[in-house]
Amino acid sequence: MLNNNLYIIKNIRLFPKDVMRDMLEKGERLFFEKGEHVIIPGMLMQSVYLIEAGNASVYKLHIDGKECILGLVSPREFVNLIDIFSGKETTIFCKALTDLSIVKIPKQEIITIVNENPTLAINLLHFFSERYQEVIEVLEQVAYGKVEERLIFLLRKLADPLEGDGDWYPLPVSITHRDLAGMIASTRETVTLLLNKLRQENIIRIDNNRIWIYLDETRLKEFNIC
Repeated sequence: MLNNNLYIIKNIRLFPKDVMRDMLEKGERLFFEKGEHVIIPGMLMQSVYLIEAGNASVYKLHIDGKECILGLVSPREFVNLIDIFSGKETTIFCKALTDLSIVKIPKQEIITIVNENPTLAINLLHFFSERYQEVIEVLEQVAYGKVEERLIFLLRKLADPLEGDGDWYPLPVSITHRDLAGMIASTRETVTLLLNKLRQENIIRIDNNRIWIYLDETRLKEFNIC
């Protein structure tokens, strides 16, 4: 059984179903083609974007022009939830990895809902605390972990707990070797070599061009990441 604590929270669950239904019905629909930018640095976000269909990457650019991918967002996730309480211009890029459907929800509308719902405010505080802890874990892996350990750590984070097949769990269908490399401060060539190695060791498999990882805790202890 997959331990959901290992995986990024689907932040739509923070909001009561009736609240989400109302926001989805009233929100403005935006559509982006694969490769289009949804958000670029310098934008002063007055709305929060909720992914309705498709996948996108959130990243920053190094001074040498390389993408440093901060994460992937998929259906039922907000792209920029943290912008709710920020009056600053955004510093991130968000790019569509597939054709994308987004619901645009005014930031003030969510702030009003939070002010009227103390339980939701606590849930958001918990969510931001979880994300903060997650960032610390990622930084520890980048700073001290071997590249192979960082890669497996990332694969576990990205695996979808809702689509398990026994102890096998899939990654987002649109993710590439380059995306993975950007998230562990490595190169595409190194990631490709390591994925081939993990495939030979039966830690991952490829089905219909999608990566699946075998999440057996005993086996993964060999990599010091359990």
